[in-house]
Amino acid sequence: MVRIRRRHALRRPLRTLVRCCALAAAVVATLGLLPWPEAVLVVPGASPFVATAATIATRSVGVAALIAAPVLVVVLVRRRWFCRWLCPVGLMAECAGRLSPVSASRCRRVPPIGKAVVLLSLAGACFGFPFLLWLDPLVLFSAAFGLAHDPLPSAGRIAAGALAGLLVLSFALPGVWCRRLCPLGATQELAAMPGRVFSRRRMASAQQGDGDERNRPWLPRRSVLAMALGAVCAGVGARFGLVGRAQGQERLSSVLRPPGAAPPWQFPQLCLRCGNCVRACPAGIIRAARQSETIGDWLTPVVSIENDYCREDCCACTQVCPSGAIIPGNAAAKHQRPIGLAHVDLNRCRLTQNLDCHERCVKECPYEAITMREWSWEDGLIYPIVHAQKCPGCGACVLACSPMDAIRVLPPGVSPSAVVDSRTREGEQEAPETEDGGGDPFDDWMPDDAGTQG
Repeated sequence: MVRIRRRHALRRPLRTLVRCCALAAAVVATLGLLPWPEAVLVVPGASPFVATAATIATRSVGVAALIAAPVLVVVLVRRRWFCRWLCPVGLMAECAGRLSPVSASRCRRVPPIGKAVVLLSLAGACFGFPFLLWLDPLVLFSAAFGLAHDPLPSAGRIAAGALAGLLVLSFALPGVWCRRLCPLGATQELAAMPGRVFSRRRMASAQQGDGDERNRPWLPRRSVLAMALGAVCAGVGARFGLVGRAQGQERLSSVLRPPGAAPPWQFPQLCLRCGNCVRACPAGIIRAARQSETIGDWLTPVVSIENDYCREDCCACTQVCPSGAIIPGNAAAKHQRPIGLAHVDLNRCRLTQNLDCHERCVKECPYEAITMREWSWEDGLIYPIVHAQKCPGCGACVLACSPMDAIRVLPPGVSPSAVVDSRTREGEQEAPETEDGGGDPFDDWMPDDAGTQG
């Protein structure tokens, strides 16, 4: 007995030291201070909850799943090992709980909501529609500390507020988050549950003898009730997954997503709102959506081609997504999962008005996806044509034609007529005329050494 107490006395400071080092390492990796851009994957990717749900939903094993695999293997035999030794949010919540005068025993009255969240998400993931992955504490940690890199994203501010609320809750009711609400901790509990049940049965059999083994039930009554409630949660999650998938597959995206994004019906569910893609984009064209058609799309990353375009040699956002919402790829694979397709509005194009624009859209396209239609007696016009097989929707042509606003990148599957109708409804002005003596704004924008139309 004395040896056991000494062992626990020595383990406590060691565990505290390891947890502090893990917290410091998580902060360094999240802030992007390491020379490897993919280091931001470590913190959110280490969650077995996110990795398991994403792997089931996408039917593929990503880099994040490989990071979480060792953690999941250890928790199968060592219950809540990650929470006790490595979780940075668990250390912060525990410190807040130690400062509280409230006893930690009160959290036992709170139902295990975390397990219900995990079962709902995993059941929905079986149909490609996971739920509430952004509630994982490592995701909140990554998004909140990412504000030091870029203080503007709304997702980061909300994650920081959620993390602060989590600490306040841990102070008001110590242990309630880690033991009852946290989906990461609940995932570890569920993973270790089969081993615990059979281990307790073997211990009881050894203590009571073989004579009482026949009269002892195979599972305790409490375990049977917990399994029944778990089956109900899984059934509800499967129902939501089926309905969400059926309704979402008929929906087309109304916004531009990063290259390699999952299908529109699946992307909002897989996206963690961690902000990795926003911070990784060197052009700064990815931002969190503050306005969306549905609640599920809120704060998901969208591409905004205003000041720059998706560089032809860049695939940074595809390398830092921990959930598979953005499929990893290289720059050469952008045509397989494009951002969208460029569309030319001939009513705004200067060439259709017999005006010169120096063919900037053709010259600025890095993929040679735009060519000029030759003059013909049929209509006597020359105008640009976009080749869909070559266009990944990078937006370089949009910037080249920004004074006239004659080119827009449309989301995959969206009809060009819908864009024209929306412009009319919004009351946008038509292309400025130049015959009224007011000058040509395109000439002010064009550099002096610009080439002439060939």
